Amino acid sequence: MKKILILAVVIIIAGSLFYFLYWSPVYRIKPLNLIPSQASFILASSRPIDSWKELSESDIWKHLKKNPQFAEITDNANYLDSLFLANEWLDFVGNKELLIAAHPVQDTYDYLYVMDLARASRLQNIKYYLQNIVDESYKITYRKYEGIEITELYDIHEKETLYLSFIENLLIISYSPTLVEAVIRQHLNPKQNDRYFLEITDQLGYKGLLRAYVNLNGFMEYLEQFALDNPSMDMIKTSLRYGGFALNLDDRRLELSGITNINDTVNSYLKALYSSGEGSHEFLKVIPESSPYFVSLGFKDFPSFVENLEATLKASPEQEKSYMENRDLVEGFLKIDLNEVFINWVDNEAVMLQASASSKTGISEYALLLKAKDIEQAKAGLDKIRQQIKKKTPVKVKSVTYKGHEIHYMAIKGFFKVFLGKLFDKFDKPYYSTIGNWVVFSNHPHTLKNIIDAVEDETTLYYNSDFQEHYEGLKENTSVFAYINMPDLFDDLRPLMELEDWRAMKKNREYITCFKHMSLQLSPQEGDIFHTGFYSSFEVPSATEKTERKALPAIVPKHEIPDKVLTWEETYEDALKEVDRIVIPDLSQDEYKAYYENGKLKYEIDLKNGWKHGRFESYFKNGNEQFKGRYKNDKKDGTWRVYDEQGDVITKIKYDEGLRQED
Repeated sequence: MKKILILAVVIIIAGSLFYFLYWSPVYRIKPLNLIPSQASFILASSRPIDSWKELSESDIWKHLKKNPQFAEITDNANYLDSLFLANEWLDFVGNKELLIAAHPVQDTYDYLYVMDLARASRLQNIKYYLQNIVDESYKITYRKYEGIEITELYDIHEKETLYLSFIENLLIISYSPTLVEAVIRQHLNPKQNDRYFLEITDQLGYKGLLRAYVNLNGFMEYLEQFALDNPSMDMIKTSLRYGGFALNLDDRRLELSGITNINDTVNSYLKALYSSGEGSHEFLKVIPESSPYFVSLGFKDFPSFVENLEATLKASPEQEKSYMENRDLVEGFLKIDLNEVFINWVDNEAVMLQASASSKTGISEYALLLKAKDIEQAKAGLDKIRQQIKKKTPVKVKSVTYKGHEIHYMAIKGFFKVFLGKLFDKFDKPYYSTIGNWVVFSNHPHTLKNIIDAVEDETTLYYNSDFQEHYEGLKENTSVFAYINMPDLFDDLRPLMELEDWRAMKKNREYITCFKHMSLQLSPQEGDIFHTGFYSSFEVPSATEKTERKALPAIVPKHEIPDKVLTWEETYEDALKEVDRIVIPDLSQDEYKAYYENGKLKYEIDLKNGWKHGRFESYFKNGNEQFKGRYKNDKKDGTWRVYDEQGDVITKIKYDEGLRQED
């Protein structure tokens, strides 16, 4: 009878323990609540084992892991995978919530891993399993921080230490002891998460293979150390708070879909766009398929956007004053009403694009496309502006015709920046033409010619099957639509980056350009939130693409210092390319001359209808001849002579309509 009683007591105790461990209510800390606020971005998964398997088996991952730097990340992930998710741990861990938080440290990141083990963290034999899954290559020690134990796993061979701590139901892991200690402090003295961050996490839920939460201000600040001043990065940093995205991928496409919230404490163009509806994407019928990137702004109509912009600026007297002063300056100087001659005829789409860097001029060419409600009203308004400019300035405004399209020159500075911000500050004194119901402005007439050709030849993005495959599934109406053709854009990133960062990036070319098409879309939804989608088409570069490189203009960014001083005989080829980069200030001239600072002639060019056409001669600073040749319709033609600084001919080069001929 006594044995039966003892057995019954044991069964009751065992049953109670089992209930306590597996079925009893339990207080669980949410992993996000312990992430330090300085994190730039967080990756999260509710099924990390399945997600990791799906991700690691994808073609995208298989290609990226060939990169030595990316392989290091892969090795770390595999190391953690084998250390904590394999063997008998799998019985306790399973598919639990896993977070990876990236914290910026100078020019890199420290990573924090947080896993929700649910009741698994209550088991007393966790240390036993930990000691049994590591070999003699590791040394395990323990220490206390603020009363909570930290396990230190020292890799004898790599001389690295992995830090672990169990806090209630959470397992904390990092190679940075300061991050683990920060989590402990957050647990003991909890600080409430930013309500804007909670808004993002609550609305996103648990969608996707992975979830990504981004502190856009912190993330942009981190990226800024690799790039020079960039207006688009600055706009994102100041205008948006947090983003939350669900990640999905297959062998050809990576997609991040979610939401971002607006920083309602600043007066931004994005805030005005949020209140102005969406625009369509008819511009795809006008943009050449060779364009490296574009940014489109969409709205119900342009007058509504301007009205919302002015209302937004009222919250900041200083910004409002600057805006009104610029607008009044333009209207007062030219004696025009901007509503009448400009604002009222613009429809619901405005697009800034970079033309292909392989264009014959070799310069950075940009275009601004404005959709018109009534193209005749647009022409009349712009004609009036040109007439007023002609009255106020000594510049002779001449127009030329190309394939039936008149190309004009507008000698006015800062016009578009007033309404469209820094993104559109490249269009001081632009050329412009009309194409269908579009008005197209550019910093160079050759860009207008290329756009006219593309529309007539149907070689725009709208007719490009490769782009259309990427575009399928994207929203057809947006407030912001940014697109990059990464293989075409890659070399154009060089002037934006510090030399050391550019060299590192260049080594990783094929792991960057494999994401051939990339698009970002923002569409307003209720609650000061943009629905946000990032879409990237993946394609492994072919052997040809790896070896072929787009010819670059001969530009050395001002922060680059050549390794040695080269002789003229070694550099004249680059200088000859620079000749094609010369931009003619306006279309009115039959001849154009430029001078050195010492007053001596630098070069002189004959012109016809705005193009380089006829004689070209350039000179060294000492006055001796440098190059002598002829242009035909903006292309080198015939025999060009190259001189040294003593005035002697060192070589002759033959061209046929821009193409160099073999000797």
